[in-house]
Amino acid sequence: MTLEDAFHQPRIDASGGDTVGVDPRLPEAIQKALAGKFPVSPSELVVYPTNFACPARCSMTRYRASISALPTSCRRGRVP
Repeated sequence: MTLEDAFHQPRIDASGGDTVGVDPRLPEAIQKALAGKFPVSPSELVVYPTNFACPARCSMTRYRASISALPTSCRRGRVP
């Protein structure tokens, strides 16, 4: 899996609270398996407040360093 692909994978939010937040894009079988072990709630995919991780990447070459707070598709204006 490429880094770009990893940015766009469905996620869960197990950061605390009474329920586990589930990305609605997760396959139904995974959602059911999680629901068998934990109380789950679907989480909307919204810009704010963030329900899931905010991935970032950084890269460095000999002459240049850069940090990207968003995957390339978001920087091009195509939010998945």
